[in-house]
Amino acid sequence: MVYLLNEYRKGLARWMDIFDHNCTYQREIPRRALTSELLLSCICAFTARQLSLSASGEIWTPVATNYYAQALNLLIKLLNSPASQDNTLSAVMLLSSYEVLAAQGQEHRRHYEGAMKLIFMQGISARSFGLDRANFWIWVRHEISVSIINESPLQMSPKYWNVSWREGETEEDALGNQILWLVGRAVDWVYGNGTLSEYYDLLRDTEHWYAGLSESFRGVKYGDLVEDGLCKVHFSLPAAAAAIIWYHLLHILLYAEPVLKDAAYATSVQEHATEIINISISDLPNESELGYNTHSRVEVLQQLLEPTHHREWYDASPSTLPPEQH
Repeated sequence: MVYLLNEYRKGLARWMDIFDHNCTYQREIPRRALTSELLLSCICAFTARQLSLSASGEIWTPVATNYYAQALNLLIKLLNSPASQDNTLSAVMLLSSYEVLAAQGQEHRRHYEGAMKLIFMQGISARSFGLDRANFWIWVRHEISVSIINESPLQMSPKYWNVSWREGETEEDALGNQILWLVGRAVDWVYGNGTLSEYYDLLRDTEHWYAGLSESFRGVKYGDLVEDGLCKVHFSLPAAAAAIIWYHLLHILLYAEPVLKDAAYATSVQEHATEIINISISDLPNESELGYNTHSRVEVLQQLLEPTHHREWYDASPSTLPPEQH
């Protein structure tokens, strides 16, 4: 158990805190786990599942399964008791993250939807503080991922996130959450039949965000070119790398989901996909810190660079969008 707690702090907790400079999941969650058997079981299950995915990690699979079952039983008991529910949402977010690693789609959806109900019931939003705020933005990452996978609008529109942005913001975590808000709007526009006015507003806000970034977001290419002309990129902070990945993903959503909007966008889609791959293949401390399962998406993105896909794009139907803006 001690080993799992240490591994959690060194790796997964940093992933949970990718856009949280207060390091809530690295500091507050382990502190609460000292007096919460539920959180302790969730942490151990989550960490053991992550370890089971490593080379020769099969010994951790039964450990993860046992802790997961224990955590579920404790969560059910807590929900059916009059005891304080302070740790419920955090437990649900940890279990949801476990289920993403375990590819347990049905269970993940159930907990993800349960988290949304808790957020509504407790009035949690982007303007909340402390653990509530951290849980809200982690839930947003799950919300966006589920919607992209299912090709559907968000269950909670970004209009209701109650965001508040500071002009001239320089903190990487706040800027990371802001790009998540923009990506959420893009998901709703793509899969919710958005208007041209919303499209223009989103592009304008996205480019305003990008134009205001500090040097820490400007990756520096290094090393020799690798396969397909790819090149590794160095970022000073994992949060900056994660934010830029979301930035490029936003453009791919707008231009190529659910189908390529116009043949003229093909080159731009290739460029954004290439930049995501460049970051993904770089020597980052730990890919889990990105808050984005990079290697599982590299193969798909590389397919975008294949000539056959390039030809398919040019067979796309005429666009209803305006020409790409630079």
